[in-house]
Amino acid sequence: MAEYQFQVMAGRQGKDLHHSEFDDLTAALKKRMAYRSLELNDQISEENLRRRPGGYAAGADVPGFVTVTIGVEDALSREEVRTQLQQALVDLGRSDLEVVNA
Repeated sequence: MAEYQFQVMAGRQGKDLHHSEFDDLTAALKKRMAYRSLELNDQISEENLRRRPGGYAAGADVPGFVTVTIGVEDALSREEVRTQLQQALVDLGRSDLEVVNA
């Protein structure tokens, strides 16, 4: 089994993938490919936190990202899995999100 990790990030005008959308993403990905394991974690970039004027700001809308870890059969390449994840986001109407290698 191979395991690949990606980050899902919003563009400048996009909205981050919210944890309430995780179930929908899981369902959309299941329709596109078979996988053995899937883990979704939302995180805030340390770089974005450091850029806040005056330090940390409670309740501020700090840009974050979602880390997606997918376990698949060895026959699937990282690029194939990344493409299917990107397409699953498009299926959800979230073409504003970009999948990048972690």
